[in-house]
Amino acid sequence: MKQYPLKFINDHLFIVLEGKYWLLDTGGPTSFGDTQQITLDGRMFEIAPDYMGTKASVIAQATGVPCQGLIGEDIMVQFDLVFDLKKDEISISSEELPVEGTKIPLIGFMGIPLLNAEIAGKQFQMVFDTGAQISYLQDDITSTFPSRGVVEDFHPVFRDFTSESYDVVGQIENLTFTFRCGILPELLGLSVKMANAQGVLGNSIMRGRILGYFPRRNLLSIV
Repeated sequence: MKQYPLKFINDHLFIVLEGKYWLLDTGGPTSFGDTQQITLDGRMFEIAPDYMGTKASVIAQATGVPCQGLIGEDIMVQFDLVFDLKKDEISISSEELPVEGTKIPLIGFMGIPLLNAEIAGKQFQMVFDTGAQISYLQDDITSTFPSRGVVEDFHPVFRDFTSESYDVVGQIENLTFTFRCGILPELLGLSVKMANAQGVLGNSIMRGRILGYFPRRNLLSIV
C-alpha cells in the first residue's frame, strides 16, 4: 500500500504523482496523458496519449488545473483505493484493504461501477463517477427539487455543455445526501442509459469523508 496526496480543486479530484496532477475518474474507461508511464503502489502502467482524440491539455483547460492526464477505471479496477478527504490523501493497494463505515454494493457493467440510490421514493441505478463535479439524473423528478441554477460542465468526448441544476435529496443505503443534480444533454444521457443506468453520482458526496473504493470486490464504503 502507498499513500499519495489527494486534492479537490475547482470541484474536481486529483491525485499528485511526482508533483504532477492527474484527474481521477471512475467513470472514464481509459487512462491517458502526457506521460507514457505511471507507477502506483510499485506497479508500472502504460498510458495512452489520448482518449478518442482528447488529450491532457483539453482536460487541463476544462478543469482549470494544469494536469498531466486522467487515470480511469482501467487502472483503478486493479487496486483497493481509500479516498481520505479529511487528510487529503489517497491510499492505493494491490492487496485488500479493510472496509470501514457503511458498505454499499456496486454493480459492474462493462467496466463501469454502478450503485443504487433512492430519490423521492423511487429507485435509480447510477454510475459512480469521481470525474463528475455534480450528479445527473435522467428523470423528470429532478426538477421537483429546489433550483440551483445553470451549471457549466465538461465531458472528455462530448466536451462543454450546460444544464439546469437542482438540490436533490437522496438515500444510499442508510445515508442521506443532498447533492447538486442536473440533467444530461440527449447524447450524453443516451450513453448513460446504454450503461444500464438512469443517472450519474458525482464526487460531491466525497467531500469531508473517507470513501473506500474496492472494485475487485464490487464494494464501496463511506465513513
